[in-house]
Amino acid sequence: MHATLIAGWLFYFFLHSFLADLRVKDFFYQSLSVGPQRYRLLYNFIAAAGLVTLVIFSLRATEYLFQPSYISISMGIIMIISGGRIMYLSAKAFDLPEFLGIRPFKENKIGAAEAGLIQTGLYRYVRHPLYSGTVLLSTGIFLTLPIMALAIFLVCMAVYLPVGIYFEEKKLIADFGGEYLLYQKKVKKLIPGIY
Repeated sequence: MHATLIAGWLFYFFLHSFLADLRVKDFFYQSLSVGPQRYRLLYNFIAAAGLVTLVIFSLRATEYLFQPSYISISMGIIMIISGGRIMYLSAKAFDLPEFLGIRPFKENKIGAAEAGLIQTGLYRYVRHPLYSGTVLLSTGIFLTLPIMALAIFLVCMAVYLPVGIYFEEKKLIADFGGEYLLYQKKVKKLIPGIY
């Protein structure tokens, strides 16, 4: 059961990066005549379906790793609220209906490069605030509900994040060139001033 859950999360994270790859997108755009909006909808559907499936499957691995205390629960709640807030503020920097593929891209714009590199809001402090918020929120949930399934998710996410960030930043360098390289030098990945 645990091995299946580990494989499921690692495959989910792999698929996330694979489908975001520019060559894969180009294949869908050119060979299958799928436009950016339809691809974005398909991408988000696959991501949501995979996430729901893994969460439902995870509900079977509910053995506690430790008994939560008032301290761990209090810290967890603070982290959940903080992580959720960071995720919300990160998502606000984008045109969410367009990002989700619900609304067509404006003026046939198909990538982030046309909108410009976002360096305002939380993006002044970290390059990937959505990931930072996700880590914080997920760790908070684990502290309030320390079950094996959440521990497996956290470990798989810790393994995936450096890989996912590497491929995402490759794409961002291709989109923004020297501007992104300069941004990389000034701003840390996930933790302001540290990492």
